[in-house]
Amino acid sequence: MSLPKSYTSSVHGGEMPDDHLADYKTVFPTEVAKFPYDKHKVARVAKNRAALGGQLFFDKLCTENLDRVENIQDTYPPKATSFLRHFFEKILQSNIDRLRQHSFVYYLLRDFDEERPRKYAEKAMMPEHFCRLMDGVWFLDQLLFEQALPCITYPAVHFPYPDMVLASLLSVPSSNIPSPSPYLALTFVECTQPCLLSDASIMLYFRALLSVSPAQAFLYTRVAQAHLRSQLLRMLVEHCLTVDREKNAIVFLELPMTREEERVVEEALKGASGVMGGLARDTLLQKWASKGRMAEILNVVGGQGVENEAKAAGVNWADLRRGVEMGLGGR
Repeated sequence: MSLPKSYTSSVHGGEMPDDHLADYKTVFPTEVAKFPYDKHKVARVAKNRAALGGQLFFDKLCTENLDRVENIQDTYPPKATSFLRHFFEKILQSNIDRLRQHSFVYYLLRDFDEERPRKYAEKAMMPEHFCRLMDGVWFLDQLLFEQALPCITYPAVHFPYPDMVLASLLSVPSSNIPSPSPYLALTFVECTQPCLLSDASIMLYFRALLSVSPAQAFLYTRVAQAHLRSQLLRMLVEHCLTVDREKNAIVFLELPMTREEERVVEEALKGASGVMGGLARDTLLQKWASKGRMAEILNVVGGQGVENEAKAAGVNWADLRRGVEMGLGGR
């Protein structure tokens, strides 16, 4: 988690702060009744951790920043007040600046209520975007993705794990949304313009684009990494042949492709088999017809196999073939 230099504390990493915010009893309530980590909370954290692939966003931040914490999954959530106190001390002893220390404590206070972290942030003079960042981490870990989105797209926040965010938004059901929504993921990418590091993340993003707008997905293939463009175009072909075919086929046929894009698409259409085979052939023939490539159409539909095909709007490819042959005459 990178920090602007202007906000880096003058307290050196590993040095125990000597102000009142280093006092556990000042920061956390000591009443047992207010301790939030009961068996239900612990079970919920474990369930969310599993849903996120075995690692919370908080786990990742702690692992990368808190050198005094050996195993975050054994440390968080703390099972008793003594464990929480020990975790708090390890945060303050870690080799990070004061502001980062405050950020980790702020996250823990979110588990208590909303008011306590707000007051702590005021006393610690935490910049607003650091609070938003940790709020976003906390909401993501609660699988509250709609609430997380305004925090992680806040203008001054540079969220450190865009690939992990994208995978979570597209594959993990939210606590209040039964199935993942591509719109949250697309909004995140549009607002933050992250550099997606892995091919898997790019594929996830592309599938989200396809589900919303095949035309936009096509344009994205032109700015994607070169080694992925052919694969993305093949994914576009498969999507348009299998999802909302009547609508997407029209969009697909109107896409302004370059010669290289046409070549990749034609290869994909020619190689389609099974359920997609007939649809792929029809789509390819329509593309050729729109470009006046009549001789190639005749090579495909010149046999007897098309005579008995079902008709659409009163015609089939055999009828169209005869019309093409009449139009071409003796040429």
